[in-house]
Amino acid sequence: MKNILTIALAVAISGTGFQPVSQAQASRSAEVQLKAALHKEQVEGDLKGAIEQYQKLANGSNHAVAANALIRMGQCYEKLGDAEARKAYERVVREFADQKEAVEQARALLAAGRRDRPPETGLTVQQKWVLSPGRKTHMRHVSADGRYIPFQTSYSLWLHDLTTSEDRKVIEAQTGEYLDSPELSPDGKQIVYLRSARKDSSFIYELRIAGIDGSGMRVLMTDKQRAPLPKAWSPDGKRILILMQNATEGFSLALVSVADGIVQVLTTRDHFSNGFSPNGKYIVTYRGSVKGGQFVRAAAGLTLIPVDGSGAVPLFESSAANWAPFWTPDGRKIVFLSDRSGTIDLWSVRVSGGRAETEPELVNREAGSIDPDPIGFTRDGLFYYKTSNFQSDIYAADLDPATGRIISKPVQINQRFVGSVGGPIGPMAWSPDGQFLAYTRISRRELGYNVTKTISIIVRSERTSEEREIFSIPAFNQGYPKTLLWLPDGRSLLADNSAKGFLIHQIDVQTGQIKEFLAPSGSDNRIYYPVLSPDGKALFYVQYDAVRTCRLMRRNLESGEVRELYQAKDVELDDLALSADGRQLAFAISDWNSAINTFSLMIMPAEGGEVRERLKSKQYIDNLVWMRDGRNMLMVRESESGPPQLWSVPIDGGEPQPSGLAMRGLYSIPVHPDGRRIAFINSKEPQQEVWVIKNLLSAPKTSR
Repeated sequence: MKNILTIALAVAISGTGFQPVSQAQASRSAEVQLKAALHKEQVEGDLKGAIEQYQKLANGSNHAVAANALIRMGQCYEKLGDAEARKAYERVVREFADQKEAVEQARALLAAGRRDRPPETGLTVQQKWVLSPGRKTHMRHVSADGRYIPFQTSYSLWLHDLTTSEDRKVIEAQTGEYLDSPELSPDGKQIVYLRSARKDSSFIYELRIAGIDGSGMRVLMTDKQRAPLPKAWSPDGKRILILMQNATEGFSLALVSVADGIVQVLTTRDHFSNGFSPNGKYIVTYRGSVKGGQFVRAAAGLTLIPVDGSGAVPLFESSAANWAPFWTPDGRKIVFLSDRSGTIDLWSVRVSGGRAETEPELVNREAGSIDPDPIGFTRDGLFYYKTSNFQSDIYAADLDPATGRIISKPVQINQRFVGSVGGPIGPMAWSPDGQFLAYTRISRRELGYNVTKTISIIVRSERTSEEREIFSIPAFNQGYPKTLLWLPDGRSLLADNSAKGFLIHQIDVQTGQIKEFLAPSGSDNRIYYPVLSPDGKALFYVQYDAVRTCRLMRRNLESGEVRELYQAKDVELDDLALSADGRQLAFAISDWNSAINTFSLMIMPAEGGEVRERLKSKQYIDNLVWMRDGRNMLMVRESESGPPQLWSVPIDGGEPQPSGLAMRGLYSIPVHPDGRRIAFINSKEPQQEVWVIKNLLSAPKTSR
C-alpha cells in the first residue's frame, strides 16, 4: 500500500496569529474540492467552470490531487478543442515525477495527442476512418493500392472505401454460419475468408474464395478440427498464408494453393505471421502461445521462414517481446513492434538475401496505441494502422431493498484510474462489513487483441473514499481475475486466475501478500463462476468437459470433498450466485442450439435438490445478484430495441420489474451488505479509428 498524501501546510489568520491546519485536514479538503470539480465536469457538464477549479487544485501542495487535477483539466481542454491540453499534460510529466500513475497517463495522452499535431520532421499522420462508438468490426489488412479495408461485422463481410468513405457488403452470412478474417488479393479482385458452421455439437471450417462482388465462390479447403485463418496472399496471388490451431492449442502456419487447395505446412508450433516478403520468398514470424484463452507474446526475436521449405533463419535473438512484423514495400526492411526499451515502440531491421544486415533500429517511440490489425504498408509506402479506445468506470446508486429499484442518480465513485478500471470481466465485491469495495484495474501498454498488461486490485473505503492500490500482482501477468471474493474476516480477497485454470489466489488487502488458496488437482483443472459460502467453508463453481456437459459443483474446503449438485448438456451454465444466507443458488442457462435461442434463470437449494426454472427469456441474461432478504434477484437482460437493462425478479413468482437502470456496457453489479446500495461498472463502447503515416521510415526518430 502506497501513501499518496504529501505534506500540506495551511494557515488561518485569526486575532491571535497564525494557526496551522493539519496535513490530514488539508488533504481531505483538497480531495473534497477535486470531487466537486469532477461533479461540475461530469455531472453538470460545465467544462469551463471545472477548468477553473482544477487550475486552483493544480497549484496546491497535495501532489496526488494536483496531478490528477491537471489530467482532468487537460481532458476538459481536449473536449473544448483547446491546445492548452498539451501544456497541462506536459506539466504533469515535468513537475510530478513522484506521481508515477499520473505521469504514465499524461505521457499516454501526449502520445495520443501527437496524432493531431502539424508535421514537424517530415512524418505526417492523418486520420482516415472513424467508426461510431459501439460499432464492432474485425478489420484486416489494407489493400495494396490503399483503396479498401476489408472487415467483418455481424458475421458478414464488408469493404470500406477509404476514398469515398462508403461501406459495401460483399457477402452476407446465412443462418447458422459465421464469416471471418477477410483478406483482399493483390490485384483487389478476390477475397479469401473463413466460414464456420455448426453441425450437431461441433463446427465445420472452410477456407473460401470469392470475387469482391461475392460471385464465383469456391471452397479451397475444409477441416473439422482446425479453423484455417487466412493471414495474407502471396504477392503473385497464387498462395494464401493461413494460421491453424492444432489439438494441443499450438498453432501452425501453412500455405494453401489458390489453384488446387494443396496445403504446405511451414511451421509446426507457435509461430505467427502477417505476410510475405515483397518478392514472395519469405514470411517473417514472431513467437507466442495461447494460455487460458489469451494470446501471450513470447520473449524472442523474429524469424524468416523460406516458402520453399528450406530451414528457418533467425533474424535476431532477443529477451524482449517482438511482434507484428511487416515488410516495407521495397523489401529492404522489416518494421515491427517491441517492448525492448521498456515501452512499446516501433523498430525496424534491415534485411538482404534472407539475413539481417544490421541490429534492430528505433523508428518511432511510444507506438503503444498501434493495433496489429490492420497494420500494413501500401505499394507507395503509406503505413496504415488501427487504434481503439476503451473506458470503464465505477458508479454507485441507492437501492430500494424491498423492490430492487434504483432510487438515486448513479454517481461515479472511482476518482483514481478514471476510465481504466474493470478490465475484460470487471469483478467487484463489497467486504462482508460493507466498509470496502474491491475491484480490478488493468494497466494496458497498448490496445488491440494482443495486450501487455499489469493487474492490480483497488480497495476503496466507503467512509473516506480513499482508493488503495495493491500493485502489482505477478500472479496475473498472463491472465486476469474473473472473480473477486472476500473471506469472512474481511482481511483477504480470493481471486481466480484465468490463465491457470483452478488456481485461486489469496491476497492480503493490507500487505498485498499473495499465496495459493486452492491449486489444481485431479479433474478440477478449470472452474468458472466460483462463489464462497458466507462462512467460508464451501466453494461453489461450474465445470465444463469435452463433450459439452456442464456441472454445478460444491467443494468442502475443510475436507476437500467435491460433490455434483446439477448437470446439463449442450447448454451453457452462467453466472452462479449464492444468496446472502447461503441457502439458495441461482444460475443462468443459455441454450444456443435451439431454433430460437432461449435463456433461463434457475433456482435451487445450495445443498442440492430440486432445480426450478424461475424465468425463461428470448434475450440473454447475466450478472445475477441476490437482494439481501433473498426474496428478489437482480439480473441484466438484453433488450430487443435498446440497451441492456437491470431487472428485479421476485423469487416466488410475479413478473420481473425494471429497476430503472439501462445502459450499454453494464456489468458487475454487487449489492452492498445493507441491501440499500449498489455498485456497477459502465464501459463505454470502444471507438475504432484508422490512421495513415506518411514518410514513416524517412523521418527522424521521435523523442519522448
